Amino acid sequence: MTKRMYGALLHLGMNMWTDRPYPRPLTGEYQYEIPNTLPPEVYKLKKLARTMGGCKDFLNFDVATFHAATDYLAQKGMNLVMIDVGEGLVYPSHPELGVKGSWTPEKMRAELKLLRGLGLEPIPKINFSTTHCAWLGEYRRMISTPQYYQVVADVIKDVYEVFEHPRFIHLGYDEEDAWHMMQFDYMPIRQGELWWHDFLFTIEKVEKLGARAWIWSDKVWHHKDEFLRRCPKSVLQSNWYYEQSFAPDEKSALYPMVHAYDWLEKAGFEQVPCCSNCGQWNTLKTNTVDTAKYVKPIIGSARLKGMMTAPWTSSTAPFLGWIKEAIDMLADARGILERS
Repeated sequence: MTKRMYGALLHLGMNMWTDRPYPRPLTGEYQYEIPNTLPPEVYKLKKLARTMGGCKDFLNFDVATFHAATDYLAQKGMNLVMIDVGEGLVYPSHPELGVKGSWTPEKMRAELKLLRGLGLEPIPKINFSTTHCAWLGEYRRMISTPQYYQVVADVIKDVYEVFEHPRFIHLGYDEEDAWHMMQFDYMPIRQGELWWHDFLFTIEKVEKLGARAWIWSDKVWHHKDEFLRRCPKSVLQSNWYYEQSFAPDEKSALYPMVHAYDWLEKAGFEQVPCCSNCGQWNTLKTNTVDTAKYVKPIIGSARLKGMMTAPWTSSTAPFLGWIKEAIDMLADARGILERS
């Protein structure tokens, strides 16, 4: 059996959650406000994360922290690092997408060489969900136009070439709905046939290059039958669930989030479940191990391609402990999945 993938999502770019500049104001009944009932150390860290939010014209990134995190991945026996690229690369075809501090292709290739030397396979992630593509700059306001399609094709090709022909390119496609865009000034949302057209367009561009598309699977939560019927089986799936209960009531909003693992397995998709230590504002510490316990008897061994963690924080010094904690938890989960 091919060696499974175990690793973490680490951020290079961070312009993915709002089109508003720092500091990030919020509108409406946006439920991601930070409760003051959190433990003091968690509350302080989350407040810091919020103040660092917003769409920036410089790279919100620290290379020393990134190196410390990737070194730790290697030390814990992991073999993959997914890099959320966003505005973090000076794309050869569209250098205007870069910001101050964005990596040149030469800088990226040098870092990729270091990662591979650690035994880590670097996988690029470029999110094309309209909720998470503020990194596209002015092109975000051209969604589903000829200019947009050209830029999408261009940056996919750029990433494929700069990453030196990776096996996978993660395309995102999560959370494209009004609720998740309440922190935006401009809210483009695709649905129906337009969403499918654009989704399949990006997959085609990836596959023509020789890579496989990898996505977040949450579209299946609310469009189960259609998604399972129309999504190509070649697309690697990462359902994500960060909460505590793996036995939610059938009427609960959590039910499809958990049972997407079952649905994708029954439909024959290959999966890399995604866990996190960010559940309920980083107070849940059992999600990763519980995810492993849930999926092990459900996903066929041949279709379980690994497991990943997403700390969902910037690669900057205050959050290194948070990232390491996520990696530690994944190491525990790996032990469960690999145990006969």
